[in-house]
Amino acid sequence: MNAKTVLPAVAMTAVSMVLTLAVVMMWLGTAMPWPVALVVGLGIDGGWLATLAYERRLAAQGDHSTAVTAVGWSFGLIAAGVLVAHALTADHSAGAWLAVAWLPIAAKALWLVHGMWERTALTPTALVAIQGIQQEARDEAAVARARLRAEASTEETRLTAVTQAGAASHASRPGPPTRSPQPGRR
Repeated sequence: MNAKTVLPAVAMTAVSMVLTLAVVMMWLGTAMPWPVALVVGLGIDGGWLATLAYERRLAAQGDHSTAVTAVGWSFGLIAAGVLVAHALTADHSAGAWLAVAWLPIAAKALWLVHGMWERTALTPTALVAIQGIQQEARDEAAVARARLRAEASTEETRLTAVTQAGAASHASRPGPPTRSPQPGRR
């Protein structure tokens, strides 16, 4: 895994999961026994983690499942919805809760970016090979341009020589014979 993309995704996921669980505990814990609220919070986070783990496993195999991705986004939307609902019903700090309500969606988006990074990542050997191919193509293009310029210059020289030879030949030739009128004919 590439740390450039996986570490932000892991960090955002962890923060999002903690916030979701805390909000479910604070919000539902007053309306039902706290163990039930805990199970609900862990269910949201667990469902999200399970789909994320399955998506990562499929990605490692070079595969993809639209259904699993949709379920993962659904869990992210549920978590974001819980945070928004809590923010709208909170007696205090509603702005703060709204400010972090986007974290589940952002975490899911970071995993999406990480997956794209992995699918397009190249090995150092491949990068060196690509650079070599690109340099070879630039070299071939430069040689082809030089060859075309040389051929064009040669053709221009040839055309100039032919034109000058034709002009010189025309100038040294006597003009067409003029006919003098024959006597008796009109």
